[in-house]
Amino acid sequence: MTIAAALTYDSGVLLCADTQMEAGALKIHAPKVGSFECPGGRIGFALAGHTSFAISAIQKCSQKLRDAKAHEIIEKLKETLEREYCRVVFKHPNYKTDWNLAYWFLLAFWSCSDKQVWLFATEEQTLRSINTTYECIGIGRDLAHYLLATPPTLSGMNEQRALLLAAYMLARVKEHVPGCGGASHILLLRNDGTFDLVDPFAFDLVVRQSAIYEWNARELIFAATDSGVTDSQFEQHINIFSATARHIRNLWRQNQANDVVFSALWKELSNKINSVKAQPSPQSTTADPSRPQPSPESHGETRES
Repeated sequence: MTIAAALTYDSGVLLCADTQMEAGALKIHAPKVGSFECPGGRIGFALAGHTSFAISAIQKCSQKLRDAKAHEIIEKLKETLEREYCRVVFKHPNYKTDWNLAYWFLLAFWSCSDKQVWLFATEEQTLRSINTTYECIGIGRDLAHYLLATPPTLSGMNEQRALLLAAYMLARVKEHVPGCGGASHILLLRNDGTFDLVDPFAFDLVVRQSAIYEWNARELIFAATDSGVTDSQFEQHINIFSATARHIRNLWRQNQANDVVFSALWKELSNKINSVKAQPSPQSTTADPSRPQPSPESHGETRES
């Protein structure tokens, strides 16, 4: 089970996902976002669906694109994804009876020549361009669409706002949708070619407090329209609402002050995730913030839903 999403913001594209997977009667956790270099840029991905099939497909893409020309990347990517989906899913003997065979991708391509990140999504064997501000896949996508589909919130987002919105959406989906859970992973692909795999731990601490804020906001709206509430009682609701907002702001400032600690913890975890790069595994396709950035000269059965 999965929730994965992509957000476009003023400096690039954000890809995010939970980490919970199901293997038989067990819950396991593994990265569902990552990236790899290709001629002329870098490709980031977030996946949902049959994890083993999806990882196999993205590894095949990484291999096929190594010798491609820069202007052929998207076409080669499309061809490889189509061929792999037809081979693995459509030709599976249980295709007509087992819907768990399907998988989906959100893909971001940073073009070195364009100095821009382009967003794509798959549906079965097809690849389409995404021109909206966000896209969601996985079993949690309906709630994710609801949480992200507020135009004033998405208009003109900077990276900080995109990070907080992604962390907020992931936390709410993991709280309410069965099968979505574990840690949140966020990958940033920027128009200048830099990329980071971010730990939203500091954001999660604030998001957990937002439930109280949202409850007080509802109470304030109800009080404003309740003729039985006196002006004095209404002022008390305003004071409670304001105090909650100040508490969240102070909590955020405290977390920002300790950000060095959070960064060190994440760097250690990220190094463990990326410690094995030679083997064809999910870890080998996970973004590694410590790797040097690409340059033009450098290029010539787990089931979920």
